[in-house]
Amino acid sequence: KKEENNLIKSFYLKPLDGQMKFNFYPGQYITIRVPDLYNKSSTMRNYSISSKPNEEYLRISVKSEDEGYVSNFLHNNILFYYLFQNYIFYLDLQ
Repeated sequence: KKEENNLIKSFYLKPLDGQMKFNFYPGQYITIRVPDLYNKSSTMRNYSISSKPNEEYLRISVKSEDEGYVSNFLHNNILFYYLFQNYIFYLDLQ
């Protein structure tokens, strides 16, 4: 992850083998699901892809919101994302 400013962090999602380039259309997004520790379930949010097409990664830029459960979870806990062939994201927590 990369800190863009005090409110926004960008997350770079890369395939493990580094062999894939991502082709997508403007406005496309990905859905991030994080565990909801309060309700013993999960919470999902959609984030627009902020990288250019045909890069070796997908980038999402996430603004931290005061009451934003998912944005704060990502800002405070996520070290790495791993991208597998079926486009499922797995995360390593601090």
